[in-house]
This record gives sequence, C-alpha cells and structure tokens, in this order.
Amino acid sequence: MAPGNRAPVAAALSPDVRTFTLDEFRFSAGEIVTPMTLAYEMWGTLAPTRDNAVLICHALTGDSHVRDLANPDDSRAGWWNPLVGPGRVFDTDRYFVICANVPGSCYGSTGPTSRHPADGRRYNMRFPLVSIGDMVRAQRALLDRLGVRRLAAVTGGSIGGLQSLEWAVAYPDFVERAIILAAGARLSTQGIALNEIGRRAIVADPRWNGGDYEPEHGPDDGLAIARMAAMLTYTSADDLAARFGRRPASQPTSEPNFGGAFDVESYLQYQGLKLVRRFDANSYLILTRAMDRYDVAEGRGSDGEAFSRVRARVLTVGISSDWLFPPEQVRAVADGILAAGGQAEYREINSIQGHDAFLKEWGQLDALLRPFLMDCLVARGPPRPPVIDHKLVQPEQHYQVSEVTAFLQRKTLVTDTAQVTATDQSADAADQALHYAFETLALHAGQEDPDPTTRARAVPIYQTTSYVFDNADHAADLFGLRAVGNIYTRIMNPTQDVFERRIAALEGGVAALATASGQAAIFLSITNIAGAGDEIISSASLYGGTYNLFAQTLPHLGINVQFVDGGDPENFRAAITPKTRAIYAETVGNPRLDTLDIRAVADIAHAAGIPLIVDNTFPSPYLLTPIEHGADIVVHSATKFIGGHGTSIGGVIVDSGTFDWNASGKFPGLTEPDPTYHGVRYVETFGPAAFAVKARTQLLRDLGPAISPLNSWLFLQGLETLPLRMERHSENALRVAQFLAGHPAVTWVLYPGLSNHPTHELARRYHRHGYGAIIGFGIKGGLEAGRRLINSVKLFSLLANVGDAKSLIIHPASTTHSQLNEEEQLATGATPDFIRLSVGIEAVNDLLADLDQALRAATANPA
Repeated sequence: MAPGNRAPVAAALSPDVRTFTLDEFRFSAGEIVTPMTLAYEMWGTLAPTRDNAVLICHALTGDSHVRDLANPDDSRAGWWNPLVGPGRVFDTDRYFVICANVPGSCYGSTGPTSRHPADGRRYNMRFPLVSIGDMVRAQRALLDRLGVRRLAAVTGGSIGGLQSLEWAVAYPDFVERAIILAAGARLSTQGIALNEIGRRAIVADPRWNGGDYEPEHGPDDGLAIARMAAMLTYTSADDLAARFGRRPASQPTSEPNFGGAFDVESYLQYQGLKLVRRFDANSYLILTRAMDRYDVAEGRGSDGEAFSRVRARVLTVGISSDWLFPPEQVRAVADGILAAGGQAEYREINSIQGHDAFLKEWGQLDALLRPFLMDCLVARGPPRPPVIDHKLVQPEQHYQVSEVTAFLQRKTLVTDTAQVTATDQSADAADQALHYAFETLALHAGQEDPDPTTRARAVPIYQTTSYVFDNADHAADLFGLRAVGNIYTRIMNPTQDVFERRIAALEGGVAALATASGQAAIFLSITNIAGAGDEIISSASLYGGTYNLFAQTLPHLGINVQFVDGGDPENFRAAITPKTRAIYAETVGNPRLDTLDIRAVADIAHAAGIPLIVDNTFPSPYLLTPIEHGADIVVHSATKFIGGHGTSIGGVIVDSGTFDWNASGKFPGLTEPDPTYHGVRYVETFGPAAFAVKARTQLLRDLGPAISPLNSWLFLQGLETLPLRMERHSENALRVAQFLAGHPAVTWVLYPGLSNHPTHELARRYHRHGYGAIIGFGIKGGLEAGRRLINSVKLFSLLANVGDAKSLIIHPASTTHSQLNEEEQLATGATPDFIRLSVGIEAVNDLLADLDQALRAATANPA
C-alpha cells in the first residue's frame, strides 16, 4: 500500500496550541517522564469564580483542536465546531472551554515522538505505558495551573468518554456534570480483539523495527491497515451499505487479478492513508492499549463502589448502531450510578452512522446536550445581582456594599460574588458563597429555613388581611417605610413573599412583585416608569390582551405605544424618541413564536438610556433567563407554566437590579422625592431594588391588583415541578411539531425547535433545556377545517390558556386575538388558518394519535 507523501505530524498542529510543562510526571505504571508537556487549546474566559470551565476530551487519534478561531494561518477545521462557540451548546460567551492533547499522543504533548532529555533520541517504545487515569491526572494538573476551581462539565466520546467517566469517579468534588458519549465502564472483549488486530498489523510491518523508526519512514502500511480495521468498529453495516453498497470503484485493487475494487475498499484505503499522514504508529499502539486496559472498577472493588463515588450529574449517550460501545453498555453506566444513589440519565442517538455518530449527528447532539447543560451555572457566571429582600432597607439608612452583601449571604440562596470586597476574594471566601442549581432553587429559594412560627417545612398559607402592630410607634414606622414588616395583604403577605423571592432567584433578579394577573404585572411594569406624555416601543408580536392594553388603554392614559416589527432589532432603534421610556417585547412572541434577539435589543435600549422589559411567560425561567442577556425587567403571567395546572390567576414582575435609573435622567419617579412617603427617593434608599419597591409601595398600594395568599401558595407548588414539567413539555412539543410537519393535512408549522423556523438560530442561542410547549400550524382548508379540527380532538381541551399540564388547543383569530381588526391580527401573526397548541405532559403517542384522527376528520371530503 503506497502511502504517498507523508506530512510531518507537527504540521497538523493549530497555531493556537499552547503548552504546559510539569517538571516531572509519574505514570501509574511507575515510570517517570521528566519533563512532561501537555499541548492544549482554550476558548472563552474563566469567570472570577473560576468554576465555569468545560473540559473536552478528544478521541483516540484526535487532538486539542476542538474549534476554529479567526486565525488566517489555521486551515484545519475544529472537530466539534458545531457544538463549541458563542450561542452553541458549549457557549464560549458563558463557558471557559479547554481541550488538552493526552500524554502519549503526537500533537504537541509528550509522547513516543518526543525526545528523551538524557540522550536526545526519540522515546519511541521506551515511552511509559499510559492509562486513562494518567490522562486525567495530567489534565487535572493543567486545570490547576490555569486556576480552575471546579469543572462545570467534562465531556468526550469513545476514549474521551472513558476519560469523562474517570473524571467523575476520580475527582467527585471537582466535577459538576459529566457527559459520557459512546463509552461504557470498560471496552468489550470484542473491542480489545479488534484493537489487537490493528496493533499486530503495525508490529508486523518491517519498518516498525521494534518501534525505532523515524516518523518519515515509519510502518505506514501497518498503521493504515490498523486504521482500516478500526473504521469497521466506528461505522455500522447499514451505514456502509447505504453509502457504498456493492458499487465498483474507479481505482483498481491492490492485486490486479482481483478485478476492480469496490467503493468500500477505496474508502477504507483512503481512511488508512489519511491517518498515516497525520498520526504516529507508536502513539497508536500506546493509546489503544490504554483504551483496552481501562476498567472503572480497577482498584475500586466493583462497579458499584466506583459509581458510589460520583457526585456529578451524569448524562450517558449511546448510539443505536454502535457496536464498539453498544447502547446497553452505555446505559449500564447511568443505571449503575443511579443504583449507587447518584444522579444520572441515559439518552440515545438514533443513527445508522455507528460509533462515529458523536462526531456527526450535530442536531441530535445539540438536542440532547443543551437541555442537560441549560441550568448549569444558573447561580454563577456571568455574575448576577443577588436576590434582595425588597423590604430589607429602611429610608434614611445608607448601607455600605459590604454590609448589604453580608446581609444577603445570611438571607438568600444566591449571592453576588462580584460584590465581595477585594480583601475577601480568596479561595476560602469564594468557597463560602452558596451556589445552587435551578432545581434546588425551585424547591428552596425564599424559604431556606422552616417557617419561623410553626417550624413547618411546607410554606404555610397566611390567609389574613392584616397584621397586628406592636405599638403605635411600630405602626408609624411601618407605614413610613422606616421598619421592616407586614402591614396589609394588599401590599405584602408572608406566603406571597416566599413566592416572590423564589421567582426572583430563578430569573436571576434582585426582587420580585406578585400581582393579581399577568395583565396587572404588565400594566404596573409600564406605569411604574411612564406617565402621560411618555411613549414606549413594543414589538408587534404580542398576546392579544397585551396588544389591546398597549393600543387602546394606555393611550387613554396618555402613554402612547409605537409598534414595530421585532424581527429586526434596528426597528426599535429607529423608533426611539426623547419621550421613549422603555422597549417592551415578549421573549417568544405570541402567536408567531418568534424569539427576540434579547442582547441586541437590550444594547439598543441601554444606549438610549431606557430599560428593556420582556414578557418571559412562554419559555419560563427554566428555558430562558432574559436578565442574563441584558433585559432589565421581566414579567410573567404566572397563570401559565409557573402554575402549570390551570388553577390560579396571577402575575409577577422581576427587577434585575442592573439598570442605572440615576444615570439615565429620564425617571424622576424613581430618583426624585415621593411625597406620599415623606419624600423618599427610591433609588437612593432602596438601591438595586428601587423599581420593585416603587411598584409595590406606590402602585400596588394605590391600584390594588393584589395576589391572594392561596394563589401565591399554589404558584409555589407549580415552581417545585417547573424543571420537570418544562422538560416534558419541550420533549412532547418537539415530537408533535415534527409529526405535524410531515402530516398531509398540515400546510405549515411554527415551532422554535424546528430548523425551518425563521428565528430558530436565535432560539438555539437563548433557549436551554428545550424550546417550550407552544406550537402554531395551519391546516388545509383554512378556517372551516380548523373549526372541524377543534371539534374533533379528544385529549386537547379548547380553552383560552396555555401552560397547563394538560394539552390545549385554540383558534387565536376568533378568540384571544378577536378584539383586533384584521390588519392588527395579521401584524401579530394570528392568521385565519392559525391553530395554536399548548402541548401538555401526557404520553406523546396518545397526543399524536388524537391529532392524527382529528386532522383526518377535519380534512376528509364530505360524503
């Protein structure tokens, strides 16, 4: 087999490769290499808390070049480009991503091609036997040198998956999440056998010479054959048949009397030649042996004992057609961790591409990995303001930042490490900050301790109108905002307070205000900063009730609203005038389901000195956190997904605490004295929570859209299961959307999770854990067919709501948007044939069957 011109291995290195050198490194076999160098690349920025790092472990013949950089000298594609970068699964605007070339390889790390310091000759087969544990220990030394305190995630496929598992077992307190792709607890006997065939081919090549060869004259034939054998383990029979069949190739076979070659033969030969030109045979021998020898139970007694060490949340991903690490072996790791009391889940890529699907099935990988990582760093970088008790500061008291921070660290689950003073920025101080995942906050935020009166673990319902004052002075201090406490349930209530604290924690804000409805939350958020003569700008893609409020009611109060097409952020900029006081939009528009470019619109608003207010009802904070992307105020109809069961009406406003009301100069209501509270200046007195405090003590007091204690309590029950429900909503909705897209009775489908949605890329950038429950589609036959469809469904309920655990259906043009004229309906996206679904958490096959029978009934030709 003629290999052609071999390119020096070093030429394959990216110009962005860095190196890290240890004075010495002791391998698990006992041998010491002095010095030991690791080649690595990195993307993104390490957060001040030093816990946003993601380690990616490469496959057998891979290297550190995970992602391309904008380097004109770098012609090689990163091997995981679709998954790493701004807005991608491993978001480099959020994570500090690292990949290191393993010891024993030939891409810059010390290995057989390196020269021994004692004699200057190449190590070749004098290089020590390498283990998966050695790879992980070397990576740990690198992370320590880079200042990483904790890994947000570690991931890799094949031999990289073995490393990810070893990380979770060997360093349980260092890893938050581990993603194990196409790997099990050990390689099968058959896998070892195939590796040995490849090694025998190399050793049998006369140019191997016991391992003592120069790279330009190495055992190319043996290495090429080894690669050809390995390729059969990386693909599947169905994949080979689909790609090549028994088609003849244009090139002859190596033996003339064999006749013409098959396409599959040419393919294998090509793969062999490719590896020869970029990899070293001795490295191949050493690394395949490391793969063979790995056993998670070695030195740990048993699989169960090894798995009991795992503290990370683990995702194992199998591939349906993989026979190197069959799906049942990958699933067994997740099952073993679960049996040992850990947190693990198994997911599967459905593909005929075999083992290598983890390097090819980008869409499925994105859909599996993104939800698993969505709430990672929910309480960490980028830094967010703390969850502040909106009642904690009394007028005429000006707390120093350090005092406020100390109070918050005693009272809340989420702390702002950015506010820790310079003298406290030590490793010990950082460790003292409390950081919890979204699921934990959904259960505990706002009530870290049992009820102080009854010691009840569950939040009590304080069904009372008012509260007894200690004495006349105490009453006067409360009414004058000089003391902390409850006055009247129209303004505040202990049950309501827990709900507000919890939703603020989940959204990443400083304070929240619950209201009687979502409409009340929207109204208060606008009138808190705008009055007669002021203007706001709103995206036209709005819920019908909000559109009416903005188009009819607010103008009657002297607040004019200008509607723009929110699909282009520059439309907002063009509409801003000196009278503009806010930009308003829905994170996911109703009914268009168009995702707002939150960061771009926030930047435009801030450049004009005005806040961005967003309605985050459809995604919920589990799928999308707008404050993280620059939004200043977030509103919700808590009636929908926050409640989740159609039992309660309510709304909530979340204040990010990040907008500088003083610097803007446009909001005297927040910066000038309020005569109804003895001249209090909200920003001066209440700092980051000024917006929320003013909305409560002024507007809620005067207008009265108060939430009931019972509804606050019911919303708390909803929040406890929000992560679980939103994952199921999203999974079911994606299946339903895909089903509708292929149904002959459907003309079009709108769902952010489908690649053909106009804002799908924005949805990918901003969403986490999935794309939500809401689907829009058009039915053949238009309005009349739509009516027949609605009358034919059995599981889907016809009602004016979304976000129920049960599946819902409605025709917006004749219901939720019926108050709008035809032009306004079209502007919002409520076309005559539009059917909206809110997909529930039922068994998805039952939902598909119900829709199928209803669609067929609706579009059947009348007898």
